[in-house]
Amino acid sequence: MVDTTVHFITNRPRGPAGAAPEDAFGGDFPEAAGAGPHPLFFGSARVTGTDARPEALRTGRLDAIIDAQPGDFSASMRGDLTDGRNLLLFVHGFANSFSDGLARAAFNREWLAASDLPEADCQVVAFTWPSPGRIVDGQDIIPGAASVLLTTLAWALERRVASPFANRYVDDRTNARNSGNDLARAITQIAPLLHAVR
Repeated sequence: MVDTTVHFITNRPRGPAGAAPEDAFGGDFPEAAGAGPHPLFFGSARVTGTDARPEALRTGRLDAIIDAQPGDFSASMRGDLTDGRNLLLFVHGFANSFSDGLARAAFNREWLAASDLPEADCQVVAFTWPSPGRIVDGQDIIPGAASVLLTTLAWALERRVASPFANRYVDDRTNARNSGNDLARAITQIAPLLHAVR
């Protein structure tokens, strides 16, 4: 198992001062945030205990947030990102909390590096958009169970099935869609780093 440093860009809302690393950035946009643009925060994170061996395939744990700041990477991080290694831009999917997204980014870095191909020993920049990291919300369990009983009737009447079990996915889909312009801004901002590496 290894400790890994990954860099990140996020449009998640900043958590409270002094929060634990996993709570440093929130899981949902504020109600009025809409499609943005949202503030971008740049930083690095230390993930401990990643085991990328094929027989283990275990992600690590977010241990620390390093030098997170709005607007851009610090000068030292920019230097780290242009050390000559390839850059991998990683964007997580549905149901990934802030710590889940960074742990998966670290896992991908270590899994690629384990291939022993020199070009696969890369730096990772993770773009992490707001998702609480839940597949189902607790308050949806009883209505969801009831909707399972009504599925046949709903299909017969409306030719569609709607279930509260899908609420978390729909919310994540909306947050991902509302993050599109922020992701484009992030890529534009790191484009000079890509040229420097090349």
